Amino acid sequence: MLSLLLLLAIPSPDASAEATMTPAVRALVDRRGSMSASAFARELEALAATDAVAAELLGEALMFGLLGLPVDVPRACGWFERGAGKRGDATHNLALCHERGEGRPKDLARSRVLYAQAAELGWVQAKCALGNLLIAGQGGPVDAPRGVALCREAAEAGNAHAQADYGIFLLEGKIVPKDVVAARRWLTAAAEQKQANAAFLVAQIHWYGDGTPFDRAAAERWWRVAYDGGRKDAAIHVAQAIYKEISPDGKVVNRARVPEWVGWLRIAAAEDPDPARRAKWQEIVKSLEKGD
Repeated sequence: MLSLLLLLAIPSPDASAEATMTPAVRALVDRRGSMSASAFARELEALAATDAVAAELLGEALMFGLLGLPVDVPRACGWFERGAGKRGDATHNLALCHERGEGRPKDLARSRVLYAQAAELGWVQAKCALGNLLIAGQGGPVDAPRGVALCREAAEAGNAHAQADYGIFLLEGKIVPKDVVAARRWLTAAAEQKQANAAFLVAQIHWYGDGTPFDRAAAERWWRVAYDGGRKDAAIHVAQAIYKEISPDGKVVNRARVPEWVGWLRIAAAEDPDPARRAKWQEIVKSLEKGD
């Protein structure tokens, strides 16, 4: 979803990035380093009234509380509405508002229409978003074959989210024949683009050796990618992987990584999304601090 906000992280945007931004937005972005966050946000909002690119950027910022702006989902959806039917990203993001029922009334039939429009406007991710609604029969009749085909099209076009979804289809084997090797290939392609769910699953595949050699180091690396991408539940798995290196047979053989292991346990104790697990990790951390 963060299509335009990602451009702000590019010091010297490539030709495709330059083509995405209007001259006015490009000029504002170029001055961002010399401005406060609040000043940048004010100028962006003023520009958004007449500039579709600025409107999209502002909507994304309001959706996630970035660029010095507080989270305001209804306002974000309002900015997406300005570009709906004209810009693929805005049309896709408005579809998300209706699919989630956040900022706009939940309306899955409307989401189907908007995702289809976004796909026609060239927004590849919208193909698989529509495909998932077709597979689940949300907002209209079930059409799993077409839904899977749309996700595969988007995956083949390089969209990380579609690659993750299609990889999961293959991994689960519920709507397509199960193929762990192909699933790993698609999930790895998505993980290499830092898609968090894909990275989490690739880590599990390496940890258990599903269709690939058992590789704890690779599992740890991908769980770190998953955590950095927002999967807070990956923290305990990073800790687990480090512990297996520290003490592969119950005896400590690599003391150098003990502080790192404890650090990841603390992260899990603070951030694990499951309250019961979080409490468990907190008890372990307390025990370690007491020296038990």
